[in-house]
Amino acid sequence: MNPPPEAESPEEILAEVIRRDEEMQNGLVKPLTLDEFWATVTKVGKIQEATGRELAAKWSQMPHLTVEEAEAFEADILESRRNLPTSNSNPWTDDD
Repeated sequence: MNPPPEAESPEEILAEVIRRDEEMQNGLVKPLTLDEFWATVTKVGKIQEATGRELAAKWSQMPHLTVEEAEAFEADILESRRNLPTSNSNPWTDDD
């Protein structure tokens, strides 16, 4: 469910959710059947073949992280890895 386009705050979005829920509870609208739901799901377009040169041109047009953002992202990943629990067992042996 998408929030109403004019919603500008979490409160407005919540109010819309409550309104829609009340419509369903009161029988003003009916929930979609499973088939109806899947009929509304947007399908990804056909897979298109592309050359490396075409992909490189598309890649250059896509947004990328700044150097600062990439460094912060890398630091977050490294910090997360440092905080992972360690294991004392060796998965390659039968020893427990």
